Amino acid sequence: MESYNSSLVFPWIDTVYNNRDYLKNSANTSQMHRMEVAGFIEQMANKAGIPSSVMRDGLSNKTLEWQARLAWKYACSKSVMSTPTFFLNDVFIAGDVSATWSEEQWRGIINKLLPEEEPK
Repeated sequence: MESYNSSLVFPWIDTVYNNRDYLKNSANTSQMHRMEVAGFIEQMANKAGIPSSVMRDGLSNKTLEWQARLAWKYACSKSVMSTPTFFLNDVFIAGDVSATWSEEQWRGIINKLLPEEEPK
């Protein structure tokens, strides 16, 4: 999709996010055939301004599938288990972290990771 029109990446992400309740394992998709799920994804693509044919080609592209699997394995190796997941210099930030945190809240985390200054 990015190679089709990179300006549609964020509308696509928004569309997926807005339909996440229909995509999770407990949703109706768990009872659907693979091609039915693909059809649902194609409908979502249309809502984001992406032609169904572009999404259909992407869903059947073995190279893209391999790249997605590789990216997923890499994310798992870094302990990414949900979104958003936060890292600071490749260190996982655990706890009740939020994308809406203020600068002061982030500084609190960062300062804990910095070495203490030695007295002069």
